Amino acid sequence: MIELRKMDEADYTAYETLVTDERVMRYITEHPLTKAEAKRRFASIMEQQRHDRLGSYLVYQDETWIGIGHITRDTRLYAIAGTVGSRICVLTRFPTA
Repeated sequence: MIELRKMDEADYTAYETLVTDERVMRYITEHPLTKAEAKRRFASIMEQQRHDRLGSYLVYQDETWIGIGHITRDTRLYAIAGTVGSRICVLTRFPTA
């Protein structure tokens, strides 16, 4: 079972662990973030967490943390997408009507 929990300030350590890991980030930005870059980006994520449903989420599978997902909106759809483990994927899409 996949579960999502909206990220908050207490999740910085998990975020930093993911984005500073070279094995993960080679598939996303081709290089890991520095700790300073991670702090800046996390601060930006926290600014975006004000929306009820949109934002960044910790992704759990069977109660084990497997990565970070993002619910974003464009003009066509809501989507849950992001880094899950070391993979980039779209978990699901919600058509807007």
